Amino acid sequence: MKKKTVFLSVIAILIFASALFIHSFFVICKDVKVVCLKAQNEYQEDCVGSLIKFIQEDNNTFRARNSAIWALGQLADKASLSLSL
Repeated sequence: MKKKTVFLSVIAILIFASALFIHSFFVICKDVKVVCLKAQNEYQEDCVGSLIKFIQEDNNTFRARNSAIWALGQLADKASLSLSL
């Protein structure tokens, strides 16, 4: 009886962890898309190019620029590696 309870507990934890991972993945994707679309509306380039220009623009708030930096990190594009601020 005890082995069955432990087994079911482990399975439940694995299912919960998997669901949490999948949910987090979709939330991050949605947030990156929102930040990217905001930059693209302003700079009319592809996502990475618009985010780079958004970061380099001093008129944008620190919080908005920080979100753009985070989005670039999530995209992991090599073009952003040479970015100097």
